[in-house]
Amino acid sequence: MAEKPQIYKTLALHFGALVKPLQQQLKEQGFKVDPNFVKNQQKNADAIVRLRIAGLLNEAAVKSARKKILAMFEHEIERSLGTAKKKACRKF
Repeated sequence: MAEKPQIYKTLALHFGALVKPLQQQLKEQGFKVDPNFVKNQQKNADAIVRLRIAGLLNEAAVKSARKKILAMFEHEIERSLGTAKKKACRKF
């Protein structure tokens, strides 16, 4: 019996002071993620913006932190779909 083909969707999140909330971006892209997880990551993303504006984070640190948030979303989506691999889990 042939395996079902895997269908992949691209996750594209925008970060910054003037972008749509993460929950709205996810909904528009058709991703369903635990609301508590999204709420916590929204707080983290907002904190990054505040720290950058205050001059406490340089652009490299901002980029690194946003990459980590995106990776956490990718893992959470994989986990919710049951496709996450234990070895692929990153510790942040």
